[in-house]
Amino acid sequence: MQTTFDTHMVVKRLQQTGFSVDQAELLSDIFKTTREEALASLATKDDLKQLENRLESYIDKKISQVDVKIESLKGEFNLLKGEIGLLKWMFGVLVAGIVTILVRLFAV
Repeated sequence: MQTTFDTHMVVKRLQQTGFSVDQAELLSDIFKTTREEALASLATKDDLKQLENRLESYIDKKISQVDVKIESLKGEFNLLKGEIGLLKWMFGVLVAGIVTILVRLFAV
């Protein structure tokens, strides 16, 4: 973003209020330099657009990584469900065996 700074107008106005030519030119130069330094540190629309693009790319990458992790966890969850089902079946067989043994012991 480049805008002009009319140093001649500043010098004239300072002279009209009693500043000498040297004082007016010095102040005008200080104003111009300070203004240019301040403007140089401002973000432009292009700077903001580049930042937006980088952030979108970063967020998309992170979302993709989360999606992959979720899919991995779904697979692990399905394995656990299968193992829990197997444990239920084994526990049922164990309980049935114990009941059978107890019935034989006390059914005499």
